[in-house]
Amino acid sequence: MKWKRIIFIALCIGAINAYSQPFSTVIESKGFRYRFQDDEFEYYREVRALLEKSWKRVYKRLGYNSAEKIEVEFFMDLASAIGAPMKIKGFGGNGKIQLNIPGGDDDFAYMVRVSLHELVHVVYNKLPILPAEKWFKEGLAEYISDGPRSELQIAKYIDMARGKDTLDLRYLNISLGSSVHEDKEIAYAVSKQFVGYLVEKFGMAKIRKLMQADMNFPGVCGKSAAALFDEFKEQASL
Repeated sequence: MKWKRIIFIALCIGAINAYSQPFSTVIESKGFRYRFQDDEFEYYREVRALLEKSWKRVYKRLGYNSAEKIEVEFFMDLASAIGAPMKIKGFGGNGKIQLNIPGGDDDFAYMVRVSLHELVHVVYNKLPILPAEKWFKEGLAEYISDGPRSELQIAKYIDMARGKDTLDLRYLNISLGSSVHEDKEIAYAVSKQFVGYLVEKFGMAKIRKLMQADMNFPGVCGKSAAALFDEFKEQASL
């Protein structure tokens, strides 16, 4: 009966392969291998719909070409339901996307945006390039995935950034790892907008060239990252 149920799920959602492992179901498609438990099926369905639609676009923008399947794991963080409220979290390390779902959270729209953000991180980490600074990696993931923060949230935190005495690339790098919510959100918003400014000014092809050149801004873009950030701030009235 269990095998019939799994095969039925695979046929319904168009997966190429499905099989059961202890305490989880694994379903494979062309670009991904998903692992989830029964109570995470709705999350899987929503996330799969977005990733299957978007992964080729992400690969193309980052200049990545591989048939390697990316692992997507779901796990329910039941402990978070007892303590302080916690949003869905994603992790893009170790060549896989891991989605941490707080107990009782059914914000599917936020979940799929987080998933695409983490896909950018996973693909970026597979590229034969040296790691970039945090502001670039997070800004690029936010820019390409267009999330998980809404345009309204971005505008709110960009406006809050105008009240900062110090707003430079060092502030962004530090604040992206900060436990202070306001600073962290400002850093994500500004990093996204700055990367968007760079893409608009130079084009995505040159941004890929920049990544391949170990982020040599003067050599590829003619100016340092700091000088370009100053230009961006002036344009954005920061």
